[in-house]
Amino acid sequence: HDKPTSAFTVAVRKVSCDCSINACFTTFFNLMKTALCTDTADCVKPVRKPFCIPKSCGWASQVSDEEFLEGVQPIFRMAACSLESRIQSVKMLCDVAQKDAHYLELPAFQPQCVQQLCELVMDETDDVRQHAVMAIAALTELDSYREAFIHSSVLPELF
Repeated sequence: HDKPTSAFTVAVRKVSCDCSINACFTTFFNLMKTALCTDTADCVKPVRKPFCIPKSCGWASQVSDEEFLEGVQPIFRMAACSLESRIQSVKMLCDVAQKDAHYLELPAFQPQCVQQLCELVMDETDDVRQHAVMAIAALTELDSYREAFIHSSVLPELF
C-alpha cells in the first residue's frame, strides 16, 4: 500500500506453466484487476475465442454446432474415469470455458457441462476441484451459466 497516493500494488505470480490453465490464470488475473481497479477505463472484459480448425491443418473453418457437440463428448466421458483422466478432462473444460459463448450456450451442451462441473467440484482430489472451480468461474461470466450454477448444488460445496 502506497500511503501518499492511497494506491495498492497487487503481485500475482503463476506458479505453473501448465498450458491448459493459462487462459484461466489470465481470466483470474483480469477479474482480480477489475475488482480492485478504481479507474473503469483500465478495466476490460476478457475476449472469448472462436472455435475453429487451425490453419496448420491446411484450412481454416468455423466448427459447426454438431462438430462441437461431438468433440466435447469424450471430455465428459473422461470425467468419469481414472484420476488422470478426470484431471485432463477438467483442464479441457477450463479451455472450453474460454471459447465462443454461442457453443457454450447450446441446449445440448450447457446442462451437461453444468452437471459435470458440479460433480467435479466435489471430487476427492484437490487438483480436480481447483480446475473445476476455475472452469465454473470462467463460465459464470455468461448469465445463463450464472443462473444454472445458482440453481445447482455447487454453491454449498464452494462455500
